[in-house]
Amino acid sequence: RLRDLGAAGVPVRPTARVRTLYAPEADLFVKTSLHVRITNCLRKNARYELTGAVALTDLLARVPLPDGVGLLAEPAYRTVDVPGPDEAYGTILRAGLRPHLRPGDTPVLAAALAATPLVTPDPVAWWRAYVGLLVPAVLRSWLSHGVVHEAHLQNVVVVLDRDRRPVGMLLRDLEGVKLDADRWGAWPDGVPAQVRYGPRAAHRRIVYCLFVNHLGGISGALADARPGIERRLWQELRALVEAVAADLGDPAELRALLTGEPLLAKANLLVRWRRDADRAAPFVPVPNPLGGPR
Repeated sequence: RLRDLGAAGVPVRPTARVRTLYAPEADLFVKTSLHVRITNCLRKNARYELTGAVALTDLLARVPLPDGVGLLAEPAYRTVDVPGPDEAYGTILRAGLRPHLRPGDTPVLAAALAATPLVTPDPVAWWRAYVGLLVPAVLRSWLSHGVVHEAHLQNVVVVLDRDRRPVGMLLRDLEGVKLDADRWGAWPDGVPAQVRYGPRAAHRRIVYCLFVNHLGGISGALADARPGIERRLWQELRALVEAVAADLGDPAELRALLTGEPLLAKANLLVRWRRDADRAAPFVPVPNPLGGPR
């Protein structure tokens, strides 16, 4: 039996994620279930996502990330145990930002940086610092540890210092973390099967979320403020991917990107028209600014 207790608890603030609230006094986020469709997905916390968030938090604590890159853990959940398949009540607790910030730092959603022309005194140096934090972390997590971070613009919080330079990256929302099954000898205990990706799906999501959605958006914002700079930015990115590839033993996935294999964009409009599940989204090839051999 449910009973309305009225307004209670600590004050919370809305965030850009619509259904995620922030409690500043506790420095905690609460991801709620709206149970309405927004863009591609029915915005609820499915039962497997509740248990999966806690299991992934435990698992990812053992997967190293480089200095300057952190993960916002999701260590707990609550829901209502009602008969039937109702999943409208699940709530996930997410760790806050303060442990990752130094005095003078400002956390900014990556999507906010990409939304308007990105003005900075030295855009190439700014970009070099940005991609140097984000790209090796995402690629090494995938190719060395089998962890797929869907690091699109909504899933990354950028830490800027007093001079508005990127000094940290925070990966958030464990709903956007999957495991590349081919890179795991045995499936981890407690991690639901819905978190499993095959190698093709893992490759598609990394290429789209990291290179097309995220870095395409940030490079475009820098170029809006400094027209003509995009080619130089992607040359810098290519050099970084080459360095990561060399460090990882020249994996085929990165070699294909560096030799000009088309990037992949998710056909979001088709998913919305068809009301398909997001994981069934089709992908379309787009030109690869990383280019072929130099």
